[in-house]
Amino acid sequence: MYLQQHDWNLEAAIAYYYEDRPSDSDEPSAKIRKSAATCEDPSRLSVLSWNLDGLDNVSLFTRTKAAIETLKKEDADVVFLQEVVHQSWQILQDDLSTLYHLIPASTSDPYFTAVLLKITTVFLDSKKVQPFFTSVMMRKLQILHVNVKGIDVKLMNTHLESTAAHSVERLRQLKICFDEIASTDPKYNVIFGGDLNLKANDMRSATIPKSVVDIWEMLGSKPETRYTWDTRYNTNKQMDGPGRPRCRFDRFYFRSSCTKNIVPYGFNLTGIEKIKNCSKFASDHWGIHSHFHIATE
Repeated sequence: MYLQQHDWNLEAAIAYYYEDRPSDSDEPSAKIRKSAATCEDPSRLSVLSWNLDGLDNVSLFTRTKAAIETLKKEDADVVFLQEVVHQSWQILQDDLSTLYHLIPASTSDPYFTAVLLKITTVFLDSKKVQPFFTSVMMRKLQILHVNVKGIDVKLMNTHLESTAAHSVERLRQLKICFDEIASTDPKYNVIFGGDLNLKANDMRSATIPKSVVDIWEMLGSKPETRYTWDTRYNTNKQMDGPGRPRCRFDRFYFRSSCTKNIVPYGFNLTGIEKIKNCSKFASDHWGIHSHFHIATE
């Protein structure tokens, strides 16, 4: 049973088995609050998001392997992935299952999102998938409640509807996500992100809850980390016509808990180097990596 619950990940199943044994505490939740980390007890949390461009078959194996090496180097506690396909999913499972608990939104779709939780620092309390029922692109919202060093965090990973022609649907999906944040118990910190496909025109029509901040903007809107889909520098996609589009498709939004026990302090791009002996980058998107300070008692 434990192996099945943890996607046949032996290390994660063993860890959960011992966490699930009765303790001396009279309060069942005490076990959960103390079980997030056995090997590490960090005062930092980092979350990385990356669209792996799995729908592009060109050099997919090589690109996925390069992305995995980047993920290992970045060593994020949580990873949001978009455009995962079955071939890349198998490679991710083979290479990362000893480090992360890999949670797909749906492996029955031809492509999907996934969340990776570092086994030694993040404890999963619950998970669910919210379909966007009017999506024509099988888009969904992954929602996970986790515990990191005794801190309650709600994670929301998604890939919103693509292209200008589907802006109305994209904004409808964005509103669903913001409504989900607004309805969340204030004890939770909420980190929402992914490939949101948002452009300036979209944001002029969007209403962001007052309690929610765009982490890139909060940390100073640094121009060198603005564009996450940048055909001026990323040559994976050859664009017809003049000009080289640059967009901030990939974003993190954050809502602090009522105790304000997590504070964003860093934001950087990753996956920005070409693969050695290959003309490709790992993806046509850069990954985004946000860093948080966890307040200690």
